[in-house]
Amino acid sequence: MGVVSGLASGSASVTATFGAFTPSTNITVHSATFTDTFGAAHDYVGAGLLGTPYDGLFLKFGDVPGGAAGADGTGTTVNFDSQISNTNGLFISSVQSTWQGAGDDGPFLFKLVPGSINSVSGDFQALVHINNMNALNGVFAGIMARLFTLPNHSAGPGTNENHLNYWKVQNGTTSVRRTQNGANTTFVAAGPAAADGWLLLQRVASTNFYFYEKAQTNDLWTLVTNVTLVSASNNAPMEVGIAQQSTAGVNANTTFDSFMLDAPGIVSALAPPPPASNVVMTLNGNLSMTITYKVGTNGDGTAIRSVVVMRDGAPVSAQPYTGMGLGGNSLFGDPNNSLGDGNYVVYRTASGDTNTTQSVTVTGLTPGHTYYAAVYTFVGLGTTRTFNNDASTANSSLQDGVLLFLEVLPTPSIARGGIGFMQVIGHYSGGATLNVSPFATITSSDTSVIKVLNGVLTGINNGVANVTLVFSGVTNTAAVTVRDPGITDTFSVGHDYLAGSVAGTIWQGVYNPNATTNPVPGSAYVPLAGSGATIADANTTSNNVLTLAAAGDGWENGNSGGFFLFRYAPGDFQMAVHIQSFDLAAFNQPGLLARAYGADTNGNVGTPFGTVYPNANGTNDQGEYFVSFCRFDEFNIGTYARRNIDGVVSQNTQTDPSPTAIAGPTGTDTNYWLLIVRSGGTEFDFYKRASLTDTWRQVPNKTHYSLPQFAGQPMQVGIMAGPWNGTGGTGGDVRTVRLDNFMLDVTTGSPLRITVSGNNATLSWPPIPNATLQSTTTLVPTNWQPVSGTPTLSPTGYSLTVPLATGPNFFRLVQ
Repeated sequence: MGVVSGLASGSASVTATFGAFTPSTNITVHSATFTDTFGAAHDYVGAGLLGTPYDGLFLKFGDVPGGAAGADGTGTTVNFDSQISNTNGLFISSVQSTWQGAGDDGPFLFKLVPGSINSVSGDFQALVHINNMNALNGVFAGIMARLFTLPNHSAGPGTNENHLNYWKVQNGTTSVRRTQNGANTTFVAAGPAAADGWLLLQRVASTNFYFYEKAQTNDLWTLVTNVTLVSASNNAPMEVGIAQQSTAGVNANTTFDSFMLDAPGIVSALAPPPPASNVVMTLNGNLSMTITYKVGTNGDGTAIRSVVVMRDGAPVSAQPYTGMGLGGNSLFGDPNNSLGDGNYVVYRTASGDTNTTQSVTVTGLTPGHTYYAAVYTFVGLGTTRTFNNDASTANSSLQDGVLLFLEVLPTPSIARGGIGFMQVIGHYSGGATLNVSPFATITSSDTSVIKVLNGVLTGINNGVANVTLVFSGVTNTAAVTVRDPGITDTFSVGHDYLAGSVAGTIWQGVYNPNATTNPVPGSAYVPLAGSGATIADANTTSNNVLTLAAAGDGWENGNSGGFFLFRYAPGDFQMAVHIQSFDLAAFNQPGLLARAYGADTNGNVGTPFGTVYPNANGTNDQGEYFVSFCRFDEFNIGTYARRNIDGVVSQNTQTDPSPTAIAGPTGTDTNYWLLIVRSGGTEFDFYKRASLTDTWRQVPNKTHYSLPQFAGQPMQVGIMAGPWNGTGGTGGDVRTVRLDNFMLDVTTGSPLRITVSGNNATLSWPPIPNATLQSTTTLVPTNWQPVSGTPTLSPTGYSLTVPLATGPNFFRLVQ
């Protein structure tokens, strides 16, 4: 039939006859790139992939990230082992397992054909031999080639399953099936012969797949059919390997005794380096884990490079493949460093390092869980990066502490429109303590008062709700109060901030820089030509909103040319605003800004923080220090958190979830409510939601800033705007945003320091221009009165020396 079957390595002349023509050619048969006859004992359920040459393993529902159960229920694999359950080879037993349509909850052991990700052809030939299988209804076993999404091996493209299956059915004839965009099509329901147990799948020119079978080892291959999978175009990478499904609620039992894969890119020309050794996992007092290990040296004296893969609750079931480029993240669970099935790259050594003792401390772990780690050494760069996948002597596991008892802390009240957390401290063996609330199940007795999502309590309406936390079988309940926030503005009172500044409003300052005037004291920045706000009013241009129309500039890096309406926050705070609408053009980025500042010797408060805070060189400059959070919907950027330290920005963009990933009432991404939380003086977190009654959710990549520069420092906090359209400033260059429902809740006060000398006390506090010093000689009852005298302002704050009365003296700042 024109099919040339390779029986043994070597070359042969093959001749075709067609009428008077007898063309011939030499064909070489080479050894396959990868083969496995399953002669070594291995338990894939109990030991994962350690000690095997495979790239990935799925065993049950949930192993495929974002996967779907089949119509028969959630699949699970009872046995998956070689030379243990059956000495004939690889034995698989699964139930309710599915690999057709949307279902992807069955067993699948695969190698990765890299194709385009390693700049090679994605074509391959893959072969399996089924030694025996049970004849029960709904039992399928064979070979599968599956498209996926990098890096975590979830369904793809378009989050839909796309794969080809060459099944042997109920120990009878074969069946050829295709799942495309989550829909299953059967092309061949019954193959040529029930005796055929050898199956071969060939990929040609990226999208064409050919199916062959035979009964005996030395038989010739019979072409059954060919199928096109359009989504496999452009040499898309594929997982290729052994799969099984059982769709009738019975255990499918299959024994395979041969697997072969021949494809470019799955094996590198570089020899893998020696494995790592002496892998030790140590539990730290904060329930992080430190993994240390030894590696050898290269010929140039540098340490052999390596990656660490870690998994929660089971042995590692995904290994690095040739050319893998994941850099690792020591915060466990980073989706950008996922290998699928809960396996994460947590560390990759630096190039040129000479230290043969390597270590990484991994955080973000769930207390009480057991974590498995494996170390893989590698050589080469880019697509030639070659790993030693035998980590059988380079792995370890450790439980993240043993819980001794729980301690419930009082839950502070929550501002309406803000967030809170129920704090339960777990005390673990070895003296470790951890707030276990993020790992617990938390519910609210009254969702009209408090709603809960991912451990975050959102204050919906004033009142009291019982919040229940369940962790490790222990239940704790606390009554939590929702109260009014400190400051709100619905912009329902008419006011022009350009003409009247902030007089008569809840606001304490406004900056509107432009090319001729920069109101930021001590700033050397000259805003771009034509920049500045031309409209900044409440309940005037539009009802019940703050309308801002501006052009040309904003807040980032050395630029401090955007509009900024602010209050002074002496310490920790929660700040939120709703962006009702905005022009999606000209890099328009409306949102929230929290800016550190100083004061100059002339009594001007609000100078760039660099004037009072020394930079990395130990000198002062005019650098800006701030944190901002805005919407930036152009270019599919979405929510946009930034930290600006001494005029240098770090941007953390995150595309907002697609409509199917949003649990909001409209089913669309309308997360235009923004929230910044400052805690501990130095910690900043970012949240968003779709409506006034939704729960706040942390931004997708869980951006968190820990900035020691802001410790003990007050900040200007409020609303910023300014489209980054360069130098324009008139006509079509002006961009508009409308905002409402501003909320600010300051949760810690300004540090007030007292130094006593004789009968005098010198009080000092940060440069908050509207703070008033008060005193009283008794707290029961109180009689707070303003302290006489004029404070002296220095670049770091105010101070005032006052005489002390006899007896106790109490002081406070009032803003």
